[in-house]
Amino acid sequence: MKSRFKRLGLGIMLSLFALPLAVHVVSAQTADVAREDTVIFDIDATSIASPTNFNDLVPGTNKNQGAHQSMWEPLFILNYETGKIDPYLGTAFTPNDNQDVWTLKLHDGIKWSDGVAFTADDVVFTIQLLLDDKTKTLDNAANMQHWVKSVTKVDDTTVEFDLNLPNPRFQLDYFSVRIWGGITIKPKHIWEGQDPTTFTFYDTAKGWPIGTGPYKLTSASPEQFVWDEDPNWWGAATGFHALPEPKRLIWVVAGSETNKALLMSQHQLDSSMNITLGTLQAIQAKNPNAVAWVKDAPYSFADPCPRELEFNTEMAPWDNKDLRKAVSLIIDRNQNIAIAYQGTTTPSTTMFVSYPGMDPYIKAITDAGYANDVVAHVEDGQKLIEAAGYAKNGSGIYEKDGKSLDLAITVGNDTQEYILSTNELVEQLQQAGVNASAQPVNGATSGNANQTGNFQA
Repeated sequence: MKSRFKRLGLGIMLSLFALPLAVHVVSAQTADVAREDTVIFDIDATSIASPTNFNDLVPGTNKNQGAHQSMWEPLFILNYETGKIDPYLGTAFTPNDNQDVWTLKLHDGIKWSDGVAFTADDVVFTIQLLLDDKTKTLDNAANMQHWVKSVTKVDDTTVEFDLNLPNPRFQLDYFSVRIWGGITIKPKHIWEGQDPTTFTFYDTAKGWPIGTGPYKLTSASPEQFVWDEDPNWWGAATGFHALPEPKRLIWVVAGSETNKALLMSQHQLDSSMNITLGTLQAIQAKNPNAVAWVKDAPYSFADPCPRELEFNTEMAPWDNKDLRKAVSLIIDRNQNIAIAYQGTTTPSTTMFVSYPGMDPYIKAITDAGYANDVVAHVEDGQKLIEAAGYAKNGSGIYEKDGKSLDLAITVGNDTQEYILSTNELVEQLQQAGVNASAQPVNGATSGNANQTGNFQA
């Protein structure tokens, strides 16, 4: 479902920069698990407000502390390299000819980490929970109510979805992880009878939370989450996949970029989120085992989400498409990458990431003349602004009827990358006469502003 607040993405840059750094660590021990059997990951956040809330149906719940990566397994995974959907908990998800009835098949032998079988009952229960949410505030409740007429168990490993409308993207959009996201199936034997708006899915005495993944939660705090391997994982028991080699996974809030560099230099952090090239090089000077995705520039693997500037198109003056087009023309994407990203990524000319599977769409957009240029066309952008009745004042800022052309850009302050990129974007717009400003906020505030339409960009 689309938000009622329309947003336009300019696709201002990238295919970017999730600089995961692999470090081979050989020292120290954490409790009863050797350091060489432990992998320590950086959480891409400044803090975890509710570390013991594992109800991912309610807004503001974190999943990037290991739950999404090691405990909750998806039905399917989109493989960006091949463009194909790979099976996981599900073995197949096939539509009828009209694309309005979809049949899901599950693996045999899947078990929750408490030993209870994972079956079609869990899938039906989860979807029905979303269909019954009259408030439509639970995650994906509005989407399921828009698309799904009914969901039915055929047998223990088969589920049928009867849709209100044909949807060829049903499997991809809601049940296939695309690096992130997808509907997480809930254990019926635990969630049934709970209030889904208040249930936290956390009780150490009962072994909650649980999942079908190869790791179980050992401890949770605002700064650290420890996950230990489950030797009884269904995947290994059925021959689906061998147990992972690490015995323990730890996610930590590593803090500032300086602190991340220190931890990695001392072998106390194995994967760092969103650091600059200069910091990577400083780490490598002290720890030669630190590596990026590739040895040379741009160093990183292309992020699946090109960074973009989104407008609230129902808020004046940015309801004017010519003014939005002007901003796109003013932006120098190459310059943003050179300064904010130190050349560690490439400019995006469309809203799509440059993966092989997206090549036909990128080519179609380019051939139709709708691709963005990677360099600025400031004068062309200024002409559109002036055609809308704006003129520069004595400070070089466009104004109309005594009111300056303001653009407040809300940016999450949890990630250094976003701050650096937005600051460079603001500088470019200011120089061209748009009174742009960065408005750093935490993730919860940013998400709320997006949902309520209380933002300009």
